Amino acid sequence: MNKSQSDADIKRLTTAVTDIAIISYSALSEINAIGKLILLWLETQEAYRDPTTIFRALDNIVYTAQNTIETVGHEAEAVGVDDYIDQDTKRRQRAAEEYRNAIMSEKQNKE
Repeated sequence: MNKSQSDADIKRLTTAVTDIAIISYSALSEINAIGKLILLWLETQEAYRDPTTIFRALDNIVYTAQNTIETVGHEAEAVGVDDYIDQDTKRRQRAAEEYRNAIMSEKQNKE
């Protein structure tokens, strides 16, 4: 491996780590904010009369977390790091992605 190739690899890794940090920070901030809102909402009587808001918030947390897992995984795979994800997890991720795509397609068909 020559110096220019090594420098290019370092740049790719640095870029991937930076992207992963930005993606993670953004997603975790969103999940944190939603969690705080749920806790505040649970302090009201309305939360118990209509739990739909809580269901939607939890669904959003799950979606954000899954999307972040996939995005970080793609960034890691782009620089050759995908050994940290076992095959069972990969199958679950694919199934979740297929489910989300089916739900999105179903919503679009209703509109």
